[in-house]
Amino acid sequence: MNKNTLALVLMVFGIVGCATTYDEDYIYEQYRSLMDEPKPKQVNLEELRLAKLQRKKDKCIEYGFKDNSDGMGFCLIELDKLEALKIANKNQETALQKQQDDAERQRISEAWIRFGNAMSNLGGANLESVNRTSMHILSSSYISGLNRICVYTLGGQKATHTISSGSICPATMKF
Repeated sequence: MNKNTLALVLMVFGIVGCATTYDEDYIYEQYRSLMDEPKPKQVNLEELRLAKLQRKKDKCIEYGFKDNSDGMGFCLIELDKLEALKIANKNQETALQKQQDDAERQRISEAWIRFGNAMSNLGGANLESVNRTSMHILSSSYISGLNRICVYTLGGQKATHTISSGSICPATMKF
């Protein structure tokens, strides 16, 4: 290799080396700036209160009240009352929504309890109470003396109802 080629190769490696060094340095500087960033300052309640008061004063000035006047004082009091009403309304809406949600959960729970009771009663443990409140369907009828005996069924259980022999049995009957 001649001297010019060697110089060119060294110059290319030098540029590439600098670029790599620059990238590493840049990344390191970015990391350091993030690490050295000041922590967010803590909220000062007094500053918040003063900022809130200033917003209310600005609102009263928009309404035409002069600063440090009786009108400004009354305006600020009325804005405080409005804010208190908004908070009370929001709390009332929240309480009402909670009551409605609780009532809905209770309604659903009671429905599941009734369903469970009905399912357990179908096993024969308390079938009479189910039969007394459920609609039975007419399955047959026959005459015995001066009476017509109507036979109804519900879930494999039979119930009878006696009427006069000239009457027609109702299609369904509650027992």
